[in-house]
Parts: sequence; structure tokens; C-alpha cells
Amino acid sequence: MPNETETKSLEKYEPKETQSKEVGGWDNYISGKFLKAEDVKNAEDSFEVTGVTEDTNQSDIKVVRLSLKYGDDEFKFDLNKTNSAFVKNANVSHPKELIGKKLQFNKVRVRDPTKKIEVDGLRISKVI
Repeated sequence: MPNETETKSLEKYEPKETQSKEVGGWDNYISGKFLKAEDVKNAEDSFEVTGVTEDTNQSDIKVVRLSLKYGDDEFKFDLNKTNSAFVKNANVSHPKELIGKKLQFNKVRVRDPTKKIEVDGLRISKVI
């Protein structure tokens, strides 16, 4: 529990305008649902790519992050090396060319390097 001095210093805190420009609201950091294997009901489900950005993943590695839409649901999906190579080999010369295209996925078992266990993962099976 904070003492009286700490409480007063907390009460005096007012965010500066420059801080709000440098750091976005919480929604910038926690919004969006990442596509998981359980979200793909069958291999024929097509997810439309609505956006492409560069971001950093949980391991602080730069990745291409896709914004996907399936019906009314929206998802984020980071391209790992395997999925990036698949897309490149599907004659997509630049990540931004994915916008407007549809992706289909296969469910696969993959090894989570941080947890050292097998988990369900997704591999892009088709670019439409």
C-alpha cells in the first residue's frame, strides 16, 4: 500500500500531451484477436487479407502481420518463415500484394520453441 508521499505524487500525475502522441491508447497494444487453429473450421474456409503491416512478435522479431476477415470476424496473423516462403512461392512478389486476396489454411502440429511442446498451428495452403 502506498504511503502518503507516494499517494500525493500519484495524485499530481497528469499525462503530458507529448506522452499521448508517443504512446497510443491501450487498444493499440491489446486489440485484435490472433487467428488460431480452432478458428479455422475446415480447409475450405477463405480468410480475406484486409491489411498488411510490419510488426514485432512476442520474441521481438520483425514479422509481416496480416489483418484478416472471415464473415464478421476479424483476426491478426503473423507470417512465420514457412508461411512467408509459401506466399512468396505462390507468386506474390511483395507482402502488400496480399491485400484483397484470400488465404486458406491447413491445421498442423508444430513445436512451440518457448514452451518446448507440440501445439496446433496453421500453414497457408492456398492463396486465392
